[in-house]
Amino acid sequence: MEWDQLGPVAVVDVETTGLDPKSDRIISVAIVQTEFDPTAEKVSGVTMTMVVNPCMSIPREASRINGFANRHVAEKPTFADVAEEVREFIGDRHLVGHNVSFDKQFLSAEFKRAGVKTLHRNRSYCTMYGACDWLAEITGWWQSRGLSLERALAIYGLPPRKRKVHDALEDAKLTAALGARLCQLETLPKSRTASLRRHIEDHASTRQPRQRKPFYRRFWFWVLILLIVIWLL
Repeated sequence: MEWDQLGPVAVVDVETTGLDPKSDRIISVAIVQTEFDPTAEKVSGVTMTMVVNPCMSIPREASRINGFANRHVAEKPTFADVAEEVREFIGDRHLVGHNVSFDKQFLSAEFKRAGVKTLHRNRSYCTMYGACDWLAEITGWWQSRGLSLERALAIYGLPPRKRKVHDALEDAKLTAALGARLCQLETLPKSRTASLRRHIEDHASTRQPRQRKPFYRRFWFWVLILLIVIWLL
């Protein structure tokens, strides 16, 4: 797991126009330079956050998630304008992120377009995988790798997002707090993490209720079934 041996890290989060680093672009990036201290009450560190013009139209689906519209980025610099500054801030630190491969792939794609050294030599550590590993360790059952940051924060006893939309800086800070929690579990004796472990067991076993489909969807489903039966007869 190694969360207690990372040394200086760069906790990263990006907001993008979509999911494909080859065709989509970064809108916002945030980085927290820190070191995980299992004895500290709060995570401290130096932050950087940038909003950039992605040089493409922002789809409505992306706007609903991150709150950015085209008018918000029209006068912003491009990623190429700030690429060297962002890359220097990361340096050779280990990368930490929630689903860190997503952030790393997007950042490397943007660095490559800008002619800046990519992040392929920076080792990365994923709080999503780490949180799932500790769930298995503590509860004895396996949790899906698709554990969202919001769900992980609740399970590990951390404050939720304050904003309704995803904000890169807020998510980077929350991810850093989750990384510090994993470091505590890795480093401190069980006697000092007993309450945390109980909290994880209690909240991990609380399944989210399944949302029922709207009535009209269920109605047309059964109409279709009835028509199929009539046709077969």
